[in-house]
Amino acid sequence: MQNTFKKSTFLYIAAVFLLPFFVRVTGLHFPIHPAIITVPVFAFLAYRSYRSGTMPASASPTTPSVRGPSQTQMIAILSVIAVVLIGYSVRTGHLFVAGISKPPIEGAYRDKSGAKVEFVGDGSLLVTNGTNTDTARWSRMDDTRIRLEPAQIGFLGQVCEYRFRSYGDLSIAGCDFRMNLTRM
Repeated sequence: MQNTFKKSTFLYIAAVFLLPFFVRVTGLHFPIHPAIITVPVFAFLAYRSYRSGTMPASASPTTPSVRGPSQTQMIAILSVIAVVLIGYSVRTGHLFVAGISKPPIEGAYRDKSGAKVEFVGDGSLLVTNGTNTDTARWSRMDDTRIRLEPAQIGFLGQVCEYRFRSYGDLSIAGCDFRMNLTRM
């Protein structure tokens, strides 16, 4: 039926809200987050699903039908769901909009060789490769640079550029400690 919420409409709406949290592109370098492309596509599909449909031939104006929630009720329900999801995303730090917000750098990552790299909130950096663990200090200089200071005597601290390609993919470059890391 036209202008009604169908199962497909709800599925497309769920994809609009949930897909950005599950889209993960590894090995490819996009200047923007892929969700910026997928969200409008699924939003359009949800709108088209809502608007499409014809009156079944078996249904006549005199046939009683079961009415679902009204459009106003559905908009209210979807608004509450959107507010809860966005609030949860902001609260947990999982809201990532490429170019606008930055996830926290603190956390555990893994590089392509399998080494575990952990940025601890107190400024410690732990790099574990097999049974060997190296320590260092790190500090954020601004939104694009961090300072890495190895604990070994004779090594100087370096300023490195960092960038999040997506919420879970951190790239460190511009210094001797180049790494492409994936959040664990």
